[in-house]
Amino acid sequence: MLIIILAPAISFVYVSASGTITLLKIINTIFVISLMIFLTGSVMLIIQKGIFNKLLDSFKSFIRSFDKINRMADQIERRNTKTIPYVAESLYTMPILISGIILLILSIFVSIFL
Repeated sequence: MLIIILAPAISFVYVSASGTITLLKIINTIFVISLMIFLTGSVMLIIQKGIFNKLLDSFKSFIRSFDKINRMADQIERRNTKTIPYVAESLYTMPILISGIILLILSIFVSIFL
């Protein structure tokens, strides 16, 4: 949850370096940063759940289907062509995702009510 504290600080530094400091610029920058954090957490969650494993297996079997010699060798040697699914575990996925959601909601509410 350190990200929730760092995002406004980073946006303030960015806005102050770009010239005049306005609340609108700070809120817009916080929104963009929170959107990037949310998208990063979403991609990490998608990879962690293994959604692309079936797609990669389909591509591999499709490519293998064109190579008749290797396919016949696999059948003769009784090789298992199934691949081990790729599993990526990360402890940071849910905190990053939740921080991005919280910052998005806060920036949206602040921009609506100010």
